Amino acid sequence: MAQRQMHLVAYLKTGPTALHVGGWRHPESTLDDILHPSRYQHIARVLEAGCFDGCFFADLFGL
Repeated sequence: MAQRQMHLVAYLKTGPTALHVGGWRHPESTLDDILHPSRYQHIARVLEAGCFDGCFFADLFGL
């Protein structure tokens, strides 16, 4: 019998307030980098460090 393996995939929504309606009010929230590739590069690096196998972005803004 083949050994089964779990895969981790992140499900993310684009935008600064996709997780909480008041998220934009947090002092450390970033609001001006939604269209910058560096935002998504950072997310990819964090997920890679966490050994995620993939990431799915629910594209709410039509990026």
